[in-house]
Formats: sequence, C-alpha cells, structure tokens
Amino acid sequence: MSLNARKSFVQSGMPTQEGMPLIAEAIKQEEEEQKELLNLREKRFARKRKLLLETLGMLVRHKDEIFATPRYANIDVHYIFEDSVKVRTSCEFNFCGAPVSINLRLATLLKIWNCEQFTVECDCGATAVVYKFVDSPSSGSCVASALCPCCKKEIHDIKCRPSSDYVHVVNNFFIEDMTAVAKNFLAKWRLAKKVFQEKVENGKNGRKLQTADRVYGDYDLCSLETMIQELQLKEFEEASIRT
Repeated sequence: MSLNARKSFVQSGMPTQEGMPLIAEAIKQEEEEQKELLNLREKRFARKRKLLLETLGMLVRHKDEIFATPRYANIDVHYIFEDSVKVRTSCEFNFCGAPVSINLRLATLLKIWNCEQFTVECDCGATAVVYKFVDSPSSGSCVASALCPCCKKEIHDIKCRPSSDYVHVVNNFFIEDMTAVAKNFLAKWRLAKKVFQEKVENGKNGRKLQTADRVYGDYDLCSLETMIQELQLKEFEEASIRT
C-alpha cells in the first residue's frame, strides 16, 4: 500500500466534525433506552414482590418441597427487601466481558425468615415474618413490618430490633449463596476437564472438543409465577382427591 493510500485509509476512519452530532444522538438514545429498561425492571420487581407476599402462606406450606426442588429453590427473589434498609441481595461481576449476576434465592429467603430476627408472634398464634425494615428519620430507630402467612395480617411499627440485626443476617446468607455459586462452577469445570481428558486419552475426541464444550448448567430456570401455578395446581389436585 502506497503512502498516499495509507493516509487516505486512516483519514477515512477518523471522526469528522459532521459525524459528531450523530454519535451524540446515539449516546442520548442509549441512555434513554437504559432508563426505560430500568423503569420496566422496577415495575416488574414490584409486581413480583407483591405476588410473593400474597402467596406467602402457600410458600410456607410447601417449604420442604421448595428446598428439595432446585428449580424452585434457586428462583431469584433479590427484590423482596427493595423498600428496606440497603442490604446485599444482588451482585454483578464482569468476567472477560461476560456479565454474571448472583441474586438472593428463594430457598435462602425462606431460611432468613426462619431466623429469630425475622420472626414475630401474630395474634392468631402463628409466626409472622419481617418483609420490610427502615430507619426512622425522627427517632433514629429501625421500624419493621411483618406479614402473617396464616391469617395474612400485617404487623407494623416493630421497633425492638436495630437495622444492623436484619442487615447482618441477610448479608451473611447472601455471602453463602455467592460462595455456593463459585464452588458449583468450579466443580463443573473440574468435571468437564476430567471428561475431556478421558476422551483424549481414549482417542474419542474426534470432534476436537475442549473443556469448555463439556461445561453444562444445572437445569432449566423456573420463574416465581410458574412455581406458584404448579403449587396451586398440586394443592387443587390433592383437594380433589380428598373430596
């Protein structure tokens, strides 16, 4: 390539004054779309939080089944304490350009609601669970709200515990979730590497697959809505059999 040709090529790729408004408009459009997505996510999470609390009684009744069913246990519920004091229920990482999110699981939330700090006695005799805790600007103390899964009564103005008690419990459980995700991935990578090496040693790697080709996830994801529908159907079928 001649010197003049190289100069022409470089100049053609350089931004021009005429192109600057186009780039500025593209950036503005990207920011507006990101805001729209954020607003949609907030509305979606608010709807899910309302649905989760409305079906709390059923979740408690099927607690053992949820723990024993990975599709249910790993449902994302990081939004449950959205209106509370800031707690760590979601974490995002960027690994080589690949975004990875770790969120509070439904099974972990049920464990949190089994802790003494998150339970209060209801007038009906059942145990209500704390779903919201905020610091009061006037008193400086923490004010919590709880919901009874049996009679669905809401209990407000719970002031006997500092916010740090709630935050400590949630953060510790979420750190356990993060650790479990890391260990799960490493275990799957080691297994994939072992399978890959065995195939190479046995001369069965004709497709020239690598370790990454043998890494698989756990199972299909399940939404909160799908789980609730399945549990409601199960309860309906069991009630039909009894009658």
